Amino acid sequence: MIRILPIVTVVMVACAGPAISFAAETPDDLTVLGRAVFGDFVEAFPARTDCIGTVEVSGVRELSDRARYHPSLGLIELRIPATAPQLTASLLHELGHHLEHACPSQEELRPQFLAALGIDPDSEWSDPGVYETNPSEMWAEAVVRHVTGRPDTRRPLEVTDAAVILVKRWAEGELTHSSSTP
Repeated sequence: MIRILPIVTVVMVACAGPAISFAAETPDDLTVLGRAVFGDFVEAFPARTDCIGTVEVSGVRELSDRARYHPSLGLIELRIPATAPQLTASLLHELGHHLEHACPSQEELRPQFLAALGIDPDSEWSDPGVYETNPSEMWAEAVVRHVTGRPDTRRPLEVTDAAVILVKRWAEGELTHSSSTP
């Protein structure tokens, strides 16, 4: 019986799906909202649950931006206090960045996504120079629109409907690296 237990534990860990955790100091209302938003996010990306993994969320009172994603830690910091709609959009935006780092097939989708935005498919993915035209930021905004059905009105990012449709098709497993632009 003792030999079976470690094997069962390994299988359970290997089968664990997407999960969200919260830093100890995270307020209860943010934890409740974060779990609901994460549930909507996972539901909106049914074909990508194998790569979503675990993310941790922390409410931070001193932050220069609305939110920040730390890829090496799988950590999302959200500036608090904020309204529920603001926190929802910020969390989804940062989860979009998480997909960039957690799902290798997202990288294969980038040329199609750039083309759907009307940008040269050979352009650099992350242009830190100008937030409004940074493809990585546009990807994160397209994730917000895919999950909520509406843009984050506080972010000045112009994302085409074709780009959002591409995200939806990838989220549902309709696209592979060889698929053509919609």
